[in-house]
Amino acid sequence: MDEQPDRINAAALLLARGAAPRPALLCGQRSVSYSELRRTVARAASAWRVRGVEPGEVVMLRGDHGMDHAIAFLGAMWAGAVPVPLRAPLPHEDEAEAAPVQFALDGARAHAGLVSGHGATRWTAWEPELGDVAPSPELPCEPWAPACWTEPRTWNGGRVRVLPHRFALSLSARPGVLALTPARTMLGMLRALRRGTTVILQADPPRVPS
Repeated sequence: MDEQPDRINAAALLLARGAAPRPALLCGQRSVSYSELRRTVARAASAWRVRGVEPGEVVMLRGDHGMDHAIAFLGAMWAGAVPVPLRAPLPHEDEAEAAPVQFALDGARAHAGLVSGHGATRWTAWEPELGDVAPSPELPCEPWAPACWTEPRTWNGGRVRVLPHRFALSLSARPGVLALTPARTMLGMLRALRRGTTVILQADPPRVPS
């Protein structure tokens, strides 16, 4: 029986199988190969660390399930943080010019100051331009340490799961049967990436006031 490694990183494992030139993510007119995705995710991890994100910290990350949302999510895992995928706000919930992807750090940190005096979470725009950011190596974590949360599967937010880093080892790494795999959730994307297939991100359409 093969021995399990003492420390792993789920994001690195998930991106390890795909052939370098193969498209990893497709979303609308945008495409990124596996080699490009690995570099971009490593840069996103550096961006999270610049923002003060600490290993094991919960990061609420809301967006449209598009390319930038996915990269920010994987980058947080690469940095050892624990991203929570959330849907983008409705127009009446936020200002009209809100960024497509926003985050809020763990409000339990006393020095974070991310909860206003009125009790509302203060969201910060995620900056998707990462070309000038130096990539950082993945952070090895305990296999049972939390890696990420999944989206709720019921209308009232139920059936949410917290996945440890070792979940990436439990996902099948056999080549995908389908050359293109559609994914509407982060978990669906992670499963497809582990197989080294090309993931078609089905981003939510822009939300407009009714």
